[in-house]
Amino acid sequence: MRIQELNPRVKFYQCKSCHHMLTIGYGKNILTIEKLIETGCDQCDGTKFQYRGQEKIHVPTNKQFETRQLGTHIVLEMKHCDSNKLKSIATIESIMLDVAQKCKLNIVTHHFHEFKPWGVSGVIILAESHFTIHTWPEYHYAALDLFICNKFNQQNTLITQLQTQLNSQEYECKILQRGF
Repeated sequence: MRIQELNPRVKFYQCKSCHHMLTIGYGKNILTIEKLIETGCDQCDGTKFQYRGQEKIHVPTNKQFETRQLGTHIVLEMKHCDSNKLKSIATIESIMLDVAQKCKLNIVTHHFHEFKPWGVSGVIILAESHFTIHTWPEYHYAALDLFICNKFNQQNTLITQLQTQLNSQEYECKILQRGF
């Protein structure tokens, strides 16, 4: 009898010692975080990891009930950012457009709004979908999301650029596969 997982996923963890990214879960040698901690990082043998997101795995099933992945949704929480950058509409607009270009995204249009006394919200409409930001300078926090309707292999560039340009000391990333 063949057992098939209903929602097969892989999860991404980053070693806190050497910053190496590791993938565990469905179809991998290591299935759980507990086993990863027991085994250690394959680069430095570190045993402390930061969760960085997950991805649903498409497994072909009965064609009548086959799922259809329509896109990837990356949700980012940038913490301990430079609050002066988060207050400035010009700075946020410049950062977002620069990151979009470095990630090879196709910009259709964009709009940013500055709140009083502070905070910025912005959206970049992409040929691929959208890239948004909302800032809370008083908490040194920015919430971002990127929805891509095609293959996206610039995740590391996206995170590195945002972390560097916002001077973020910590971040969380969740990856969702969207579709039906």
